[in-house]
Amino acid sequence: MELYDPNENAEDLEDLEDSEDSDTGSGLFDDLDPVIAREQNPSQPLKSAGSQPRKKVRAMLDPWELARYFVSVHASSLREITLTGSTPTLAFWETLARDCSMILESLTLITPRIEQRAETAFWMSIAMRTSQVHPLLELLKNSPNLESLGLRLSRKNIVCVLETLALVARFGLYPSVSSLPSSSTPVRHTTTMSTEKAWTPFHSMSIDCDGITDQQLSALLRFTTRVINVFACDTGFGDEAMQVMHERSHFMTVREMNLDRCPNVTSKMVNTLLVSCPALEALSAEIFYVVDMAQDGSQPWACLNMRELCLNIDLFDPCQEHIESADNDVLEEEGSESDKEVNEAEEARKSMEALQVAERQRLIIAQLAQLRKLKVLYASRGSMDYRRSGPRECVDFILEKGLDQLAGLTQLEEIYFSGWDRPPRLPEAEWMLKHWKQLKVVHRGRYTVYFDKWGHDLKTMFTAPEGFYNNQEAFDVFP
Repeated sequence: MELYDPNENAEDLEDLEDSEDSDTGSGLFDDLDPVIAREQNPSQPLKSAGSQPRKKVRAMLDPWELARYFVSVHASSLREITLTGSTPTLAFWETLARDCSMILESLTLITPRIEQRAETAFWMSIAMRTSQVHPLLELLKNSPNLESLGLRLSRKNIVCVLETLALVARFGLYPSVSSLPSSSTPVRHTTTMSTEKAWTPFHSMSIDCDGITDQQLSALLRFTTRVINVFACDTGFGDEAMQVMHERSHFMTVREMNLDRCPNVTSKMVNTLLVSCPALEALSAEIFYVVDMAQDGSQPWACLNMRELCLNIDLFDPCQEHIESADNDVLEEEGSESDKEVNEAEEARKSMEALQVAERQRLIIAQLAQLRKLKVLYASRGSMDYRRSGPRECVDFILEKGLDQLAGLTQLEEIYFSGWDRPPRLPEAEWMLKHWKQLKVVHRGRYTVYFDKWGHDLKTMFTAPEGFYNNQEAFDVFP
């Protein structure tokens, strides 16, 4: 069930009514009108739907009353509920808590256009520790099958985030009120809720709130018994959250992680996830240096069930390389070596670098070759501007450098290698067509994505000039 901004829908009720007036069959409003009328005036006898004008009843109807009635009628089948728009009324939450708690599996609240004052008041009303518990809390607490709760706030307002965490504290996820993040608005503490140590059914955490910190995320992870999905884009996910995932054995259960645009996530963290999470099936992060894998003893990846791997891969750590390059420049300026000695040193450096590139290329290809269930591979080089970094940092998907080792990825459907300086060659195209029978999407270059959903020959795509598919004439190739 998805409900979109009921306030906006209310403006369209009259148009909806006009189209319904001509209907001869029964509709949602046929039995709704007399029920609402009776609720608003209990002394009035219940009349049939046709005994009063629809427009009059519709004008009396609050949009959330309509939603509340819909929930009441369909409560036995509502397992996933998404609310988009203004915050629901107290009566609506009461109806959900009364009728849907036993079968509800997923609840998502999205507030894209709500005013900041209204949003803050909503979270405050939930987090307040009064004698009467908010019905949303009752719903969440008494829903044995609830596995996913999404709270997507529109405002970049840390107060709202803190109040959301205060909501979680009602379930005992924090051991005491002193563990709560500090807030300008104090929250009174009652001991009746502090005896609950974990929210057992919870295993999916979706955080889409700017400003949430690594400490706050680690608090949520610490008092969750079993985590399967972690979607923490644009958050402060970092060392502390990683440590809690290790201590709480979440590494053993997590299946999907999205850490895009998390500035505290490092390449070493990503490597730790790859070697420590056997159940991991989907991982997205914006940074991965193969050199970190080599320095960690080249441990084999544990995530052999991986279906979707999205990483910006560099063979080297750009920061380290820039430091070493600067040091070499200083030595050349300060030294008194002859031109011959300088040339010999440069040749030795290039030779050593070539060996390092070959070894790291071998390492990453060997690890990728083990992911035989992989369907989507995003191996772009994005941590540096490819025009400055040169071709040596990226993974080369060519036959001379180990592409044939990936023949076992027979389920591969999409492959992206943006930032690849080398022009695609026909031998690689023919090899992919032969070994990756499920391949549907190929991305080469920086911008152009080629779709093969009609089953046409990918060789044409590989040999086309750069930017060809940005033009209308490209579609003449595939009638």
